Amino acid sequence: MACRLAALSLLLPLTGIGGVAAQGGGIVDEAKIGLMAHDITLGGRHLETGDDISGEILFTSPSFLKIIGAPRPHLGGWVNTDGNTDAAYFGLTWGLPIFKHIIGHRYFLGLERGKQVSVPEAAASWYDNVYLPIVEVIRRHKVLDQLPGWTEADVYVEITRRWLELSKAGKPAGPHPAAHALLEDADAMKWWQRRRLIALPERRKSPR
Repeated sequence: MACRLAALSLLLPLTGIGGVAAQGGGIVDEAKIGLMAHDITLGGRHLETGDDISGEILFTSPSFLKIIGAPRPHLGGWVNTDGNTDAAYFGLTWGLPIFKHIIGHRYFLGLERGKQVSVPEAAASWYDNVYLPIVEVIRRHKVLDQLPGWTEADVYVEITRRWLELSKAGKPAGPHPAAHALLEDADAMKWWQRRRLIALPERRKSPR
């Protein structure tokens, strides 16, 4: 298990293009509300009083954002209870799809075993029974040779997403059809080409 968890610790930072939007079909994917302390300082004196009532809405990722990893647009802000500084913000949120897959696997594993399963145990089971079989498909189809710059973790996320899309569309689904769908998608290569354009140039060695 230690080897599997070590491999997993390397996978999580590598999911650079992955992003799994909610599949519920609605516009709003997630909503949050909370209470925050206002004007917390380390030393010095407080300039404003009151607490902040905060809220945030995360929207389902629109299809045109798929090319940059399907981030979810978010809109949020807070209102100060004493009439001091209020704020609003918006932006894009990228998730950690592999971690979400592990948590989902943990849930179903717990139902299967009739008891709660720890995250490390679920991660090891996911790695052996979910991730590695899809990696075998990736290697069999030589996907990385055709998508230079992508990692196995990147492709894993894309294959699982396309697998779900094919299933919802009533088409033949599974890792093999999903791999074919990815390789037939011209946008996949365009994404890599765009990323190459913004990559930093390699540092040249100084002549001796």
